[in-house]
Amino acid sequence: MSRRFTNRSIVCRRGVSGARRWPVAFTVIELLVVIIIITLLILVAVPAFRSMMYSSQSALAESLVGAGLKAGHDAALDSTGDADSAVVFFYEPGGRLSMVVCRKVAQFDDPTGPAPTAPSVLRDVFVPVPDIAPIQLPRGWMIRAYVAPNAVSAQWYEAGIGNTARYHPTRRNWVFPETGFYFGNTAPTAGSTGANSGGANRQTFMVRFEAGTGIMSQSRLVPAIVVSPRPSSLGKLATAPWSTPRLRADQADDLGRWVRLVLADPIVQASPPGPSGIPTHLAQLLSSQSSDVVLARPVGQLALYDEERLVAGLGRFGIKIDRDTGSIYTSVPADPKPRVMVGSAGTQADLGLAIASWIEGDTKAPFDGYPDRSTGDAPEARIFVIDRYSGDARTVNVEIEP
Repeated sequence: MSRRFTNRSIVCRRGVSGARRWPVAFTVIELLVVIIIITLLILVAVPAFRSMMYSSQSALAESLVGAGLKAGHDAALDSTGDADSAVVFFYEPGGRLSMVVCRKVAQFDDPTGPAPTAPSVLRDVFVPVPDIAPIQLPRGWMIRAYVAPNAVSAQWYEAGIGNTARYHPTRRNWVFPETGFYFGNTAPTAGSTGANSGGANRQTFMVRFEAGTGIMSQSRLVPAIVVSPRPSSLGKLATAPWSTPRLRADQADDLGRWVRLVLADPIVQASPPGPSGIPTHLAQLLSSQSSDVVLARPVGQLALYDEERLVAGLGRFGIKIDRDTGSIYTSVPADPKPRVMVGSAGTQADLGLAIASWIEGDTKAPFDGYPDRSTGDAPEARIFVIDRYSGDARTVNVEIEP
């Protein structure tokens, strides 16, 4: 039985099947709706992503602090005699904060100043342990150390009150590792006792552990000398003692051997006594006035924080992160001391007190040292107390007044 189709049905089918379909386009309103939705998603996602990244960096920084302290504690357990170990904190402008495990290799009777009447002190001399790599924090994360009132002195962090004093001498302070600041960028005057000057302006702190036991030691109030050759030939003249290659710390393969060599070298010992009474070459190479050494004092409390959040919290001082140093400090060629350029809100010493308050949880003005929830205070820094026996960093919870 054959099927019959009318012309009309054929035309209709052809009309349906053969119709040309034009591409569908979005209207302007639909595009705007899509853009708004995408923008809202970005606004929600970006802060969440930043918060996630910050939490990750914070956790990493905290774990690295623990790893650095453990490395120093383990080094002390492996030491014998009086060869204490220490975790020394370094910051080079433009770089990252580093924890360096060092070991005591000698003692040195060091004058506290160039004047003939300056008293001398017996300083322990530390050098980095060569087979333990330094531990670096993520960029922008810093560590400060708590020092009690009256601990800052003329030799260690330059005590004083005024526009250039960074810390108040009679108040508590949280000091920064000032290891990368030197006396300008020019060579010193030949013949000067402090020809390799600038060491008096390199200072930091350490967590020190007794050899054999690993017990944390804070009993030595006299800052130790940590040998850290200045990464530059500046400050080293073409005359003695730097004209003798073996006496150059920056050319030494083994800094521990270099220290012992300097203390016993006949050229060094035969040099005429300087104003302080010790051989001139010895003062130039190894004393606290040398730019190849850092003064470091043992501490027991540390604070870990983000430099950008510190700047944001202390905005009324008009401070900012210096693009050359990567910190709030700026290096002035004519002045070896690191400075913070503050506005009319106060002096550098005032800022130092505000930093102490901010670290301790008082994160909003007027920075009176009393964290108060009603004023919006919320701790940003993490404070650690070092366990005396294990060397572990124990977190201190800051109490906020309701």
